[in-house]
Amino acid sequence: RNFEASGYFAGYNPDGNKAAFAGRFLFRYPNDMLNIFLLHHSRNKDYTPLMGFVDRPGVRQTLAQFNFTPRPGINGIRKLLFTPLDMNYYTDISNRLVSRYHKFRPFGFMTAHEDQFTFDIGRTYEYLDEDFDIFRGVVIPRGIYEWTYYAANFETNQSRRTSFEVRTQWGDFYNGLRTMLQTELGYKLSSHLSFESDATFNRLDVSGRVFDTKEYGLRVNTNVSTRLFSHAFVQWNNQSKLANLNFRIHYIPKIGSDVYVVYNH
Repeated sequence: RNFEASGYFAGYNPDGNKAAFAGRFLFRYPNDMLNIFLLHHSRNKDYTPLMGFVDRPGVRQTLAQFNFTPRPGINGIRKLLFTPLDMNYYTDISNRLVSRYHKFRPFGFMTAHEDQFTFDIGRTYEYLDEDFDIFRGVVIPRGIYEWTYYAANFETNQSRRTSFEVRTQWGDFYNGLRTMLQTELGYKLSSHLSFESDATFNRLDVSGRVFDTKEYGLRVNTNVSTRLFSHAFVQWNNQSKLANLNFRIHYIPKIGSDVYVVYNH
C-alpha cells in the first residue's frame, strides 16, 4: 500500500519574461500486484535553466501507466505481467498533439528465477513540422504519421554470471515498414570485471527506399575496489561509420566526494 506524490514549479525570467516556467506533478502507486503511474509535465519554450538542459522545450507531457502483475501460484512462474494501459502524450503549449505513444501488453510472465518474456502491441502518432532525413538521404516528408507495431522480448536475470536479452519489433513505421532485432549479452568474469555487448539491426522500407541500419556496442566495467571504478564503452554504426569511445574513471576519496576522469573520442 505504498503511495507517492511529488511536484515542482520553476520560473526563470532573465529579461523580465514572467511566462518562462516549468512544472510537474506526479502520482505513483508502486505495489506488488498493482503499479500505477500518473505524470503531467509542462515547460514552455522560453524556459531555459541555467544548469542542465531541457530535452524538449515548449511541450506538455501527460503520462499514464497501469501494470497488473498477479502471482498465479503456478509452478515455475513468479508473476504474470499485464499492462492494460501505457500512454505518453506530448502536446505543444497550444495543446496541439505532437507525439502520442500507446502500448498494450496482453501477456507476459516472470519465472521463479526472474527471467522474463513479454509481448506488446503499440500505436504511435508523430507530427513532423519539417522533413526528417532518417538515413543517408532517405527523407520522410513533414506531416502527420500514425502506425501500429508489435514487439516481443525475452531477458534473463541480470544477476547471473552470463545474461542475455533478445528483443524484436515489427510492423508499420512512418510511411513504410520496419523490422528490428536487438540482442544484448553480459558476462561477469569476476566481482571486479564484467563485459557487455549489444547489437541492433533494422530493416526499413520507407519513402520508397529499402535499407538496413546496424549498430554494435561493447562495454568493459572494472571495479578495483568499492571506491575505484572504470567504465569503457565503444560503439559503431553504419550511418556515420565512426567508432565512438567513452572511457571514465570514478574515484571516491571519501563518502560524499567524487573524482571523475573522462575521455571521449
